[in-house]
Amino acid sequence: MIHTLFYISTKNGFKNDYRNDISFIINRENNTKLTSEETLIIHKDFGIEIHFNETIKSLFGFFYNYKDDNVRYLASIDLSNMDTSSVTDMGALFSGCISLKSIDLSYLNTKSLTSMESMFLGCSSLESINFTNIDTSSVISMSQMFWECNSLKSIDLSNFNTSSVIFLYSMFYGCDSLKSINLSNFNTSLVTVLDRMFRGCISLEFIDLSNFNVSSVYNVYSMFEGCSNLKSINLPEFNTSSLTFLESMF
Repeated sequence: MIHTLFYISTKNGFKNDYRNDISFIINRENNTKLTSEETLIIHKDFGIEIHFNETIKSLFGFFYNYKDDNVRYLASIDLSNMDTSSVTDMGALFSGCISLKSIDLSYLNTKSLTSMESMFLGCSSLESINFTNIDTSSVISMSQMFWECNSLKSIDLSNFNTSSVIFLYSMFYGCDSLKSINLSNFNTSLVTVLDRMFRGCISLEFIDLSNFNVSSVYNVYSMFEGCSNLKSINLPEFNTSSLTFLESMF
């Protein structure tokens, strides 16, 4: 069975296939299938389809810029035909996609997903993410998920099921345009680390974490450091006897 993975359009062009595990690519410029020996050159405003023959289990760093600098040119990604029912790891999936402005994840089957760590790290142009219908019930780590997403002004995560999450450190680190975050449905009963979670969120004025269960938390180091416009914060009652790291919390 052929799995359509992504349809990608580009901003400034896209040169050379840089993924060894791709079965074949369709060049949307002339709608031809490319062999592994051919050079992929996509010009501005064109795109490609990426296909796999095998079931995909890990997408870790698929568009991560340590593999290729071309990720900075990705302007849009269509995931609507993507079969992710067996995927467990989406860590650093879009990391470094600095031209990506919006993304729709509402089509994804994420029932097997355990890691969203660094998923949008460095996506500095990202303004909106559609998380409707996403299943995060098995996810263990969301740490660094939105690291330096500088263009995000608000984000609604109220439909997230975080009952399995252990790591939330640096989740919103450096999101300096973020003015509001809805975390009202977060279950943090298993969370152990919250360090640097909101560090550098200089536009945040209010945050309500009163529903957080911090009974297992031992690290809140630099949690709100640099939140220079924070006027009101609603915190749960911390059992400080369990805290090991709380320097620079504010």
